Amino acid sequence: MSSLNISGLSKSFNGQSVFSDISCNLDIGQVMVLMGANGAGKTTLLKSVMGLTRPDLGHIEIYGQRLSNCVGPKNVYYLPENFSIPYGMSAISFIKWSLGMCGSSASNRDIYQSLSDFGFDAFKLENSSNGYSKGMTQIVGLAAAFISGCELLILDEPMSGLDILAKASFVKLVKDFLRQGGSVLFTSHVYGKQFQEINHKIALLHRGKIRTYSPEFINENITSMEDVLLNAIIN
Repeated sequence: MSSLNISGLSKSFNGQSVFSDISCNLDIGQVMVLMGANGAGKTTLLKSVMGLTRPDLGHIEIYGQRLSNCVGPKNVYYLPENFSIPYGMSAISFIKWSLGMCGSSASNRDIYQSLSDFGFDAFKLENSSNGYSKGMTQIVGLAAAFISGCELLILDEPMSGLDILAKASFVKLVKDFLRQGGSVLFTSHVYGKQFQEINHKIALLHRGKIRTYSPEFINENITSMEDVLLNAIIN
């Protein structure tokens, strides 16, 4: 069984097609990196998976269960690209609130550990998040995702704003999550070298169509994947 199956999906806004008849699947214990140029429709596709926007045609299945129209899936944690922590809320309060929204919970100890995995300073946990940098805010969101207890993580540009140490921590946590049977779908504008440490497939969304690259193909062409993707977009 796949953790995620997208079949014949089409979406348009005001008569302008975003993507048309696209299909792809994500296996249990696998990462899929959704790539594409700005405006390619990556976020719209993620929102379709989460039931936040209704596709015109096609269907989506999560662990074999077909999604109803605009009904959010269970056992899935979604981290949008541009999220913010409510004014005055601390990191620990935000994580508890986020987990509650998806029917989950975590102890203070687990939250501390999840944040410390990213090198987050413990003394900042109880303080207001006002003044957090983009990277600090992103770490809080990712920490919530990894302790949510959900089996499928949908992450929109998860490494945006992260420094080199936080990116390495993200890769390690993804690898640990996969070993536990989880699956991850995340978007990225660029193909980073850190992806090479994760067994993954790539779905390239371009001009309304999707092209997938298997882990086997990626491993055989790992040193030239950036060129492969660039040529696919240019040509």
